[in-house]
Amino acid sequence: MTMLQNGKVILAGAGCGDPELLTLKAARYLQQADVVITDRLVSQAILDSHVRVGIPIMYVGKQNLKTDSTSQETINQLILEQALEGKLVVRLKGGDTAFFSNILDELETLVQHDIPFEIVPGITAASGASAFAGIPLTARGYSTSVRFLTNYSNDLPAETYQELAKTNDTLVFYMSSTSLDHLVDQLLLHGIDSNIPLAVIEQATTPLQRVYTCQLGLFKAQLSHQLFLSPSLVIIGKVVSLHHRFQWKNSEASAEHYFKPINNRLESPLKITIAYGTETGNSKKLATDLVAIAKQKKLLTKLVSLDQYRLSDLTKEEYFVTVISTQGEGEPPPAAKKFYDHIHRSGFQLPQLKYSVLALGDTSYPLFCKAGEDIDSQFEKLGSNRIVPIQKCDLDYQTEAEQWFNKVLDQVFLADQSTNVVQAKPSEAAVKSVAKPAGKTIYQGEILTHFNLNDRGSKKETWHIEIAAEGLTYESGDSIGVVPKNDPATVAAILSVTGIDSATEFTYKSLPSSLFELLDTKLNIANLSEKVLERIGAIIGQDLKGASLDLLGILQKFSIKSKETLEAILNVLIAQSPRLYTVSSSPAAQGEEVHITVARDVFWIGEEKKYGRCSDFLSKHQVGDQLSFFVQKNKRFKLPAQDKDVIMIGPGTGIAAFRGFLYEREAVGATGRNWLFFGEQHFASDFLYQTEIQNWYATGVLNKVDLAFSRDQREKIYVQHRIKEQGAELYLWLEGGAYVYICGKKDPMSTDVENALIEVIMVHGNKTNEASTAYFNELKDNHRYHKDVY
Repeated sequence: MTMLQNGKVILAGAGCGDPELLTLKAARYLQQADVVITDRLVSQAILDSHVRVGIPIMYVGKQNLKTDSTSQETINQLILEQALEGKLVVRLKGGDTAFFSNILDELETLVQHDIPFEIVPGITAASGASAFAGIPLTARGYSTSVRFLTNYSNDLPAETYQELAKTNDTLVFYMSSTSLDHLVDQLLLHGIDSNIPLAVIEQATTPLQRVYTCQLGLFKAQLSHQLFLSPSLVIIGKVVSLHHRFQWKNSEASAEHYFKPINNRLESPLKITIAYGTETGNSKKLATDLVAIAKQKKLLTKLVSLDQYRLSDLTKEEYFVTVISTQGEGEPPPAAKKFYDHIHRSGFQLPQLKYSVLALGDTSYPLFCKAGEDIDSQFEKLGSNRIVPIQKCDLDYQTEAEQWFNKVLDQVFLADQSTNVVQAKPSEAAVKSVAKPAGKTIYQGEILTHFNLNDRGSKKETWHIEIAAEGLTYESGDSIGVVPKNDPATVAAILSVTGIDSATEFTYKSLPSSLFELLDTKLNIANLSEKVLERIGAIIGQDLKGASLDLLGILQKFSIKSKETLEAILNVLIAQSPRLYTVSSSPAAQGEEVHITVARDVFWIGEEKKYGRCSDFLSKHQVGDQLSFFVQKNKRFKLPAQDKDVIMIGPGTGIAAFRGFLYEREAVGATGRNWLFFGEQHFASDFLYQTEIQNWYATGVLNKVDLAFSRDQREKIYVQHRIKEQGAELYLWLEGGAYVYICGKKDPMSTDVENALIEVIMVHGNKTNEASTAYFNELKDNHRYHKDVY
């Protein structure tokens, strides 16, 4: 930790949108920081790339919605507390740190408490947006000055509008899309030239940037209906007319070059993974130092703790360095145990892997560096190629470790330059042919990845789950079926309340089964329906109408301990039924892995919060857990030929199917165009698979993306609104033979979308309502319209 006597605070701007617009000085301070306090508009890619592993990152949301914001007073106190502990604090803000921010409050706090500080400017939204839109804010013959303004509210005095209407300055309005109608009305009312052009720039400097322009006098006719995404920036002035000449981002060649993923633009394509297993933190610290050395040499580097490492990735790695300590009787630290056991099991080889091991230990113990020795020898047994021999380090390890790692990198560079280097191969499991299972084959899978896609401030939980299963076969568009298990604590409590042994045999629907099997998997013991409660009431002689009780609650309330009574109750319960989840992966890209996207359902019974049985069951799983499932084929929801255009409409978890479709189209090299409509509540917290969607758009896999975030502005925006807005081009796609797919919740989304499509056909096809409906039905008859709703 970089401890300072009085601490120091860096007030830094992170730039707008594109994470590569971060300044070198801000990046340097982020790499030195002891703690980072950041706003919601800062790209997560910046934090992932520049903040050291293990450094606290404190998110302080600042947005218009008060419920999602952190008060400025709280932020001031947080900065002060961290600085008074002697830490180097980086206060990171989107855009420039001083443009329309609360920097004055923070400066006054720092000065009042005599805390040293430094201000590091960032690229403000006006600069970034105008540059990426090809609009110079000042230009000879157009404008010689520029003004930056905010327009949070509609209460500007008339004198201000009158003065703005007469100026020749370029006007740049931040935070103004929500009250843009009023702004334009007032400027026109106070005499601005109606021919002056206006531009609205959405999500500036990102691959999803969109620019809308029109003359002020035509705003109501052309853009008043438009619902702009946040964040948006507004530019008014003669310079806007230059956009159509200099909109370089809309040039295919320029956009492809600029927005090519960062990793593909580095001079060296070499990638190296440094994985550490630690008990006291020494291995982690050393691995972090090695990453810094690798980055100086322009290598793409991934740092990961072995307890977080996805084991299936070993078959995809090329250069792999393990930093590992030894404890106890020559054992690996607990965080590395799963990895250690995995590589020591039989049945697989890693011939593509080039590895080296850095082992930490203490020579005063007899089994010095034993865990590292074991890993080193086991990789050799797996057919992997050692880069340099194992380095065993005593307590004074820093110098030896860095010298050793430089030798590793020297050999990596030499191997890359050699024509005899063995090229990495895909895993055997990913390419071998497997037979299609007959009927409902039950697969036993291991959960590889499990995390919540929603960000801070979201009211939702949407879980991305990746499962590996041997012999798995499916197609994108299929679903997997999962039968949920009941909560183990509830099952244990029922057994305790009744006093009946879990192995006791019961008869359910004339079939024998143990009590534990019935309670654990076979029966729905929660969320009992009114009809079930009525039947249980008849058995125990109680009126349960309107009761919000589960099985445990009933057994506790009425002290039921008789086997005969319990057996009668169990026989009126409903058997657990499988829940189907559309896959969000493709075997062409993910091999014998299947991915699903699960929204944790929430509902209320009276004042009691309840969760959907299966979504709650899946949300509680962890990496490494086993999961039983089957594949449900969906022949009616399959991609067309590779040269056909595809329109995908998937709000919420409906995105799942289309994530799979896009992976499929990318993997097979499909030549048809792809257009995605996606919607959720908030851009900042609910943009599911944001990075993947932006990368697909940047690399041309996605040709068009239209987003609808319903709660980011006063008027709610849904995908059907975007469909109508894009009606002219969408109709051209339909006329060109495009296929349409809808996935997501059935009501009211699918009906609203279908009505919007019929309206598009009617308006832009110049048809009657009857003819438009017939056109839509013809899409269905020709299998060009597919729907997977639930």
